[in-house]
Amino acid sequence: MLNAGRWGLHMRIVSIALASVVAIGLLWSVAAISKLVPVASAEMKSSAATSPDRTAGWGKHASVP
Repeated sequence: MLNAGRWGLHMRIVSIALASVVAIGLLWSVAAISKLVPVASAEMKSSAATSPDRTAGWGKHASVP
C-alpha cells in the first residue's frame, strides 16, 4: 500500500509540473502575439545577416563593388 501512495504522489507532482509548463507556454505565446514581450522576427534576422558590411566577400554579395 505504501508504494501505491508514493505512486499517486509522484503522478500528482508530475501532473502539476506539466500543467505549469503548459500554462507558462500559453502565457508567453499570448504575450508575444499581443506584443507585450520583444521577440526577434525572421525579417529582423535576415536583414541583419545580409547587411553589406558583414557579408562583404561572401556569396553573391562578393561581385557587388
